[in-house]
Amino acid sequence: MTRTMVIAPLRVLLVEDDGAYAAMLAAELDPTVVEVQRVASIAAAHVELGQRDFDAVLLDLGLPDSNGLATFETLHAAVPDMPIVILTANPDDGLAAVAMQRGAQDYLAKGEADAPVLVRALRYARERSSFRQTMIDRESRFRALVEHSYDAVTLLSSDLRILYDSRSIESLCGYTPEQRVGKTVQHLLHPDDVAEVTEHLRDLVETSTPASFGYRFKHCD
Repeated sequence: MTRTMVIAPLRVLLVEDDGAYAAMLAAELDPTVVEVQRVASIAAAHVELGQRDFDAVLLDLGLPDSNGLATFETLHAAVPDMPIVILTANPDDGLAAVAMQRGAQDYLAKGEADAPVLVRALRYARERSSFRQTMIDRESRFRALVEHSYDAVTLLSSDLRILYDSRSIESLCGYTPEQRVGKTVQHLLHPDDVAEVTEHLRDLVETSTPASFGYRFKHCD
């Protein structure tokens, strides 16, 4: 018996006011690979995204009702989890860098974005967005577990500053997490234990090898 796996096409919203370019793009893209729904304005994009599910958005920055980076920022703010690939007729490396920093998954010049490039960019955009959401979900679960634990948990930066304390730290040492975050861990240790604990922690940073050791710390009183 032979089993065939059917892969559903990517559902993509094309936000593009140039009808000729949109038609050319739709003709180049295989509908079994990419299913394109087109709108011609940012306002119409908001409506469409509220009514249908999409895997990604192809966004032109120059639209009748929006222009430039604000076009991306408006849409990204409305659907922050949606992968957005920017298409532009005027490539600008500086603008591309800013857009990527602010959450765009890719930035493509229309003249260079043929069907294989677009399909690859859209797939990567969806994968990166999915991975990012997985990491966010894992962090949320981790925080929920830690926040409700009776054990005190502290996260340190590589320079041994406190990045995070669980709420249980207050019952242990009297300080709230807000009072400790940002301080070096040495600041909160018993003076006689600072050198030894610092050495242990430096070894952890350099080797990532788990270790167990005891030390004394200051209580708020």
